[in-house]
Amino acid sequence: MADARIHPPDPLSADVVVIGGGIVGAATALAAALRGAAVPLIERGPPNLACGSSRGGARIICPAPLPDASYLEAGLRALDGWRRIEARSGSRLLELDGAISAGTYAEPGHAALLAAGVAGELLTSERARRQFGVEVGNGRPVLFQPEAGVIRAAVAHRAILGLARQAGAALCHGTEVDSIADLGDGLEIRAGERRWRAGIVVLAAGPANRELAASLGIEAPLAVTAQTVAYFDLDSPGARPPVVMDFDGDEPYALWEPGRGLKAALHATGAPADSERDEPVDGDAAARIAEWVEGVYPGVGGEPASLETCKYTRTPDERFVIERHDRVVLASACNGQGFQFAPATGERVADLALESAGIRA
Repeated sequence: MADARIHPPDPLSADVVVIGGGIVGAATALAAALRGAAVPLIERGPPNLACGSSRGGARIICPAPLPDASYLEAGLRALDGWRRIEARSGSRLLELDGAISAGTYAEPGHAALLAAGVAGELLTSERARRQFGVEVGNGRPVLFQPEAGVIRAAVAHRAILGLARQAGAALCHGTEVDSIADLGDGLEIRAGERRWRAGIVVLAAGPANRELAASLGIEAPLAVTAQTVAYFDLDSPGARPPVVMDFDGDEPYALWEPGRGLKAALHATGAPADSERDEPVDGDAAARIAEWVEGVYPGVGGEPASLETCKYTRTPDERFVIERHDRVVLASACNGQGFQFAPATGERVADLALESAGIRA
């Protein structure tokens, strides 16, 4: 029998190859497969283990015109997309108990929501205290959005992967890409003993996107930072504290995470990080998070029950990078808010990739 290491098998044919099995790659593979494309999704990690920017059990979903009004439109499309995914998968993904925004964004954000016909209400600090049991605003109005809350992130990620598989996407976990070569009439993607021939490749590898793009001669305005995340125990297992986002100072935020209590972090830029290496938690950041939580959520605070580091992929203007470079689509929905946009982002990236591959929806 021939040695496959010397005589590798013939390449598999694909329309689009997606590299990266996090939430953006999974949503892109689903959208492309639903359009009838032959699409393998290549992920170096094991099945059902989100890593990089997609790890964790909960994410905030709160459509907002940040960094500009187009993100509000995309956020609303994504919310509709999540509802469809929830219905099709049969899994509960959304906990829309509302979200509170405090600080400099509250009043202009409210005006933008009204202009777009999106529900939102300005509350006094006293009313927020009475209605939601949180100390926010420091006497200034805060914004409450009822159609917002928490995505059960790990469940949502598994649901999208399952739907992508049902739609015909080939999920290749535990597979690391070794090379991507331009053959003139297409690309060859090698991963161990596997090879694919495709018209286009999508880079959706989160914090690893910068290095992958550079290997293909593409300069991407991406940086990776380490963000410390703290978890706090709640008095009651059934407690569900509201989402709070503060747009002043370190821009702290907190949300309920099923099974873990209150999850809190700072949106402000953390220390530069290596996309491949585990980074230590920042003790100073953890202390600032704990101080903020203690002030905002009465009865919650003190020492965090646990700490971990999350990798943020960042851009200078906090906008996503979704762009085509010949046969490569770079898909980096980043800056700490990419998860909530996944259904809309997946559609957008799939449209760009399939158009490039000559496939019409």
